[in-house]
Amino acid sequence: MYTVRSYVRPESLEQAITELKSGKHNRMIGGGVFLKMQHRAISKLISLDGLGLDQITQTDESVIIGGAVSLRDIETNPIILDHFPALSYAVSQIVGVQLRNLAQVGASVFSRYGFSDIIPCLLAADASVKLAEAGEMKISEFLDRERDWDILYEISLPKEVTLAYDNLRQTNGDFSSLNLAIGKTEDDWRIVYGARPMGAFLAEAASQAAKDGQSLEEVTRLVQEEVPFGTNLRASADYRRHLAGVLLERLWEVQ
Repeated sequence: MYTVRSYVRPESLEQAITELKSGKHNRMIGGGVFLKMQHRAISKLISLDGLGLDQITQTDESVIIGGAVSLRDIETNPIILDHFPALSYAVSQIVGVQLRNLAQVGASVFSRYGFSDIIPCLLAADASVKLAEAGEMKISEFLDRERDWDILYEISLPKEVTLAYDNLRQTNGDFSSLNLAIGKTEDDWRIVYGARPMGAFLAEAASQAAKDGQSLEEVTRLVQEEVPFGTNLRASADYRRHLAGVLLERLWEVQ
């Protein structure tokens, strides 16, 4: 369990980033799910409650998710269900309702967890994120950046993308042994694997082959050649390589 010397509830993002950078032992808190499992002394705990970042809205072109939106809200929100039902499904697979009521999407994405079910969906959708200090960027650029002290406060998904998602788990509610998200527009494919067990990976050669109308067998071959798979307690690299083809075949039929 962590200990906290002081708790701060900023009135703006500018104040929040200033407070965060005012000491090396300061921390942001989202849902606090993983923070509760840590043993550390925190000088200043900073919450974004009250900044209106817990909303899901839409424009003509995009669906916009605030950084303080809970995973449960993503699962049940009618805007998400209308435009990105696959994202709702991906989130619904995460542990249980109690945890999804706590966990917030901004903290989950900012932490870049390798086991994430959300990040592959966002990468497949070519989503954008907004950071308090670094500004707006594609999520692909964000994932390639060095970890720094910033606040992810908004995620934007283009409505033109049709998103599909599937995963394989040893038991219901467990972390994925492997997951796959595919984003498709009129002229593009984005095939993304996550829980490899490393972070989300865009299979560029396979995506290009799918875009060019190549067969499932050829796209599967390219996936198994270009995507790096690793071994951990949940699955071996060879097994994940096999699962990659299984998941691709499932979503290929959906597409």
